[in-house]
Amino acid sequence: MRPRARLVTVMLVLASSIAYAQPDVPPAPPPDGPPPPAEPMPPAVRLDVQARFDPGALIDQLAVNAPMVERIAKGTFKRARRAISIGPTVGVYGGRFPDSEQTDVAITFGLGIEMFKIPILPSMELIKEIAVKRAKERLLAANPQPGNVDQLAREIWDDVINEILGMENIRGRRTEKPKLTLGLEGNRLLDSEVWGVRLRAGIGISKVTIAASFSTLFTDPDTSIYLGPEVVLHFMTTKKPRASVIDVFLRGDFELRNRDVENLDMYAVGVRFLLDVL
Repeated sequence: MRPRARLVTVMLVLASSIAYAQPDVPPAPPPDGPPPPAEPMPPAVRLDVQARFDPGALIDQLAVNAPMVERIAKGTFKRARRAISIGPTVGVYGGRFPDSEQTDVAITFGLGIEMFKIPILPSMELIKEIAVKRAKERLLAANPQPGNVDQLAREIWDDVINEILGMENIRGRRTEKPKLTLGLEGNRLLDSEVWGVRLRAGIGISKVTIAASFSTLFTDPDTSIYLGPEVVLHFMTTKKPRASVIDVFLRGDFELRNRDVENLDMYAVGVRFLLDVL
């Protein structure tokens, strides 16, 4: 055998001996229980509008630079002023006593407060709150690009302002919807030559006021006490902020005290004028 072939044979024998001499390594036992879950993929990060945009700061800046702020303030004052009329009252009514079939005429004078359901323009603080709320809702829903955020906020602000100014275009009417009525007045029945005092309080339902009337007549020998309903329709004398009011009313006065002696129930219709002085 040649030397080179003999060397190769020796090396193969040595390699085989080394392989058989290695100790047996048992395979790793399987882990107890199910395999651990795979690491989840990181979720897509939504662009945080609040992190890059402060609606309140931008809305404040827009409000300061808005030329219609003074106009809104004046409109708010005008509407608030028209919603209430306070001042002296004077009136006249004619009544009929069904039991005696007699009639009488009375004049009235006193003080009255009448409030009406007139939409009031919101204050600038409330306008800014509305704009900020809408800005947050629309920005979070639309998730615009950073370069479009300011433009979107300005569009929201303009929408709110136009909506508010649209309320200003609602003109005053001659028959505003009533809200509350209070009155204290003296009455003088001309034919009976009797004085009386009346307290009125009512709330508005649609375009009329439903009121309760409590009154006394200083009759002889005993004072007569009355309680009854009153239905009133109001007419504003002007469409301006300060408006006096003309009331047309229908009333029933039901005697509570002397019914056993003489029934002095009265049904009346009349008109009353409130001069707005405040």
